[in-house]
Amino acid sequence: MTEPVTIELRSLSSPDPPSRSVNPDPATLVLAVDLGTTSVKVAVASKIPGSAHAIAAVPNRQSRFGADVLTRVSAANQGKSAELQSDIQQSVSEALQSLAPGLSGLVEKIEKVVVVGNPVMMSLFRDEGPTPTTPDCRGQKSYFAPPASPSGLAISLDAFGIQAETLLIPGVAGHVGGDLLAGLLMLDPSPPQPLIYVDIGTNTEIAVYGSNRLHVASIPAGSAFEGGGISSGGHFGPGAVTGVRLHDGMIAVDVEGDGEPDRFCGSGLISLIGALRTSGHIDETGRMWTRGPLHNHFTEDHGQPVFSLTSSGTGPRLTQSDVRIFQTAKATVLAAIRTMLRVSEDSPVRIVVSGGFGGGLRAEDLRALGIIPSDMPQVDIMEDAALLGALQIAQIPEMTARLAALRCSAIHHELPRIDTFAAEYLSAMRLAPLTGS
Repeated sequence: MTEPVTIELRSLSSPDPPSRSVNPDPATLVLAVDLGTTSVKVAVASKIPGSAHAIAAVPNRQSRFGADVLTRVSAANQGKSAELQSDIQQSVSEALQSLAPGLSGLVEKIEKVVVVGNPVMMSLFRDEGPTPTTPDCRGQKSYFAPPASPSGLAISLDAFGIQAETLLIPGVAGHVGGDLLAGLLMLDPSPPQPLIYVDIGTNTEIAVYGSNRLHVASIPAGSAFEGGGISSGGHFGPGAVTGVRLHDGMIAVDVEGDGEPDRFCGSGLISLIGALRTSGHIDETGRMWTRGPLHNHFTEDHGQPVFSLTSSGTGPRLTQSDVRIFQTAKATVLAAIRTMLRVSEDSPVRIVVSGGFGGGLRAEDLRALGIIPSDMPQVDIMEDAALLGALQIAQIPEMTARLAALRCSAIHHELPRIDTFAAEYLSAMRLAPLTGS
């Protein structure tokens, strides 16, 4: 950086999801795969529950066909299903390959594979017609693929020679996938108090779980929370800005790795907008203003303000258009949460937020910007809950029965068809704290 007085770079290691380190049995490994719309993640661990694990993530190659599931369904219907299948399978292979250098003889030791994802990702992975899932609990056995099966995960991992028992977790209904169920299992299959679970991503999934009832829904929120669609946005990894704070009138930046910042991942984008909101450079309506304590970081492009991480104009930038993209994404999430609280008629005291943000997401930013209700007493952030839930399913055979019961108890809601959703969305556009009611 050319201005160390203004920008404080901090090298952060990748955050490790909660795990209990034990000595893994090198002869018996399990593999979990999360087929995200924006990125594909894999996790490897021993068969011992609670053992230490390794995680790798790569961008989903299907993004070349569009950022959301609907554009990919359209591409599949136009004869691109084989290419979409090849892209997602190659992404899984690349993620696994990135782990292999650090895990000697990785492939030969994998005995079980569990795959989760939203229904469209799963159907494109299997090259099936990408249609919404129907709530039919009887069909779950069809998602088991035996070793060396001609279909399912065996295709994508064939180059690695994997001969493993494979389980593809079925979806619930609509665009609510097995990834949501896996995330809930990771938390607690029977929570003592009602909770909200939100898996924020391009396809955001929500569950309200309490009083022996499970209400679920999904909504397309766009890829902004994962750094997608933003002018200087991108995936989490070396060079990604993971957090931005104001300190004595200057900007302090957390950057993954040892290099200079070149993009904002999801957590970096959220914290930057939060910092600019606090400093008065972004108002409640989302409009950017150049006047304020960081005025020397602003320039104009076609009459619109542009914020640069340095006052010299170098490094990642944030534009007015970026703020608007973020606003629509965050409004979708909050409107979905508020609508689900109404239809479920539960009063959760805890919200668990998961997703592929990267870095250290802060509850205060989520509340202050109106991404989650400001009156939620307990906020827990658990990145990769679905992936870690899939890992548990691979390690603990009893989990499949719990998963089947959870799936069959779900009540699915189509949020856009609920009368109050549109009004909730408009109200949620404000970049300000908003309650759950």
